[in-house]
Amino acid sequence: MKIELRENGPIIITANEIAEVKENNSIKLEKNIIALCRCGKSENLPYCDGHHRSCDFKAQHYIFETKD
Repeated sequence: MKIELRENGPIIITANEIAEVKENNSIKLEKNIIALCRCGKSENLPYCDGHHRSCDFKAQHYIFETKD
């Protein structure tokens, strides 16, 4: 798994595998990449919708990686 805090942007989580989510007796495959809001302005919290670009959000870049 990789977690990237993008400079002036969202948290990007990249899983090594696609998750299986069971809902109502069916299996739905989810994406292996998700973008989470860090600026707090998204209209789709906790997910990023790009509002960080228009609200002058500032944050440093950092990457965390695990070896699965």
